[in-house]
Amino acid sequence: MSHSSGIGASKELVQSFGQARNERIKRVIKIRIENMELAEVGNRDIENDEESDFALIHEEIKDNKACYILYRLDTVNKTFGDEWVFVVFVPSGSTVKDRMLYASTRDSCKKSLGGGYFMTEIYATEPNDISWDSILERRSNETYESLPYTDAELQQKEERLAEVVDSKTRSYVHSVAFPISSDSSENLKKLLNKSINFVQLQVDTSQETIELLDAGDVSLNDLPNKVNDAHPSYIFFRFKHQNKGKSEDPIIFFFWCPDTAKVKEKMLYSTVKSASLNQAGDVGVVTKKNIEIRDLEDFNESFFIAELYPPEKTVVKEKKFQKPARAGKGKARLVGRK
Repeated sequence: MSHSSGIGASKELVQSFGQARNERIKRVIKIRIENMELAEVGNRDIENDEESDFALIHEEIKDNKACYILYRLDTVNKTFGDEWVFVVFVPSGSTVKDRMLYASTRDSCKKSLGGGYFMTEIYATEPNDISWDSILERRSNETYESLPYTDAELQQKEERLAEVVDSKTRSYVHSVAFPISSDSSENLKKLLNKSINFVQLQVDTSQETIELLDAGDVSLNDLPNKVNDAHPSYIFFRFKHQNKGKSEDPIIFFFWCPDTAKVKEKMLYSTVKSASLNQAGDVGVVTKKNIEIRDLEDFNESFFIAELYPPEKTVVKEKKFQKPARAGKGKARLVGRK
């Protein structure tokens, strides 16, 4: 298992990559480790199509020094926009120090910029290792995005998304943090002070934000009518009920994730869930229970009560096994004579 070097991207690099994604002008961004941080040391603008421009990478590595290359493709991911290739170039003649440093900083570089933007990675020790054929091989099955994912693929994609959400802890990577909208925050505050009892949020993939979907006063019986049977959402609900003769009204978080939703959407919402909870916590909302619901029938009081107050397990004490006393041990017994 490789260890991280702890080296992160400079603010200038993060800003440059964010600008490149938005303006769609740059084709290549070259990165090096300088003064113990990741810095941009070169770039190339888009000249032709993605295949023709691929030769620009070879222009950037002519100096035969270790570096990372970010290469923009012409393909677009519905969640993250333009797709990029992450190239790790560590020439065979590199020092042992450089080899170890670039290998251990690779993941940190991707995480700093948002791992979900990179559709594939190329590790090269020779210029010939960086070929367009490797990209074509990755696309050999054009239906790979529409086919059902294996468990391993789902885990890998979730990790890529998690890298994006995890970067929210770095304030300067705001564009990939899925920040919560001001409307959402205001209504969560209303939920907190009990002005309303229901707030529903959704993920806007185009803006990479968490937006308000609905809010107000909703009865428990009306909750099933508030969700879409084809799309996930997040619900913060103040659940009024009686518990052992006392009135309770805790805030419960529901992650509505119907089985009919698309795999990508499920994956995105599953990953951004932590961000929504963290940012709700920033305005003071503390949830007593976080529940994932896939079936409309689970929106009922009995289910909520069972989740909030699971029955206590009865512990049965096992009787200790007592070995029979050996002959001549124990209390003396009277033996009658005939």
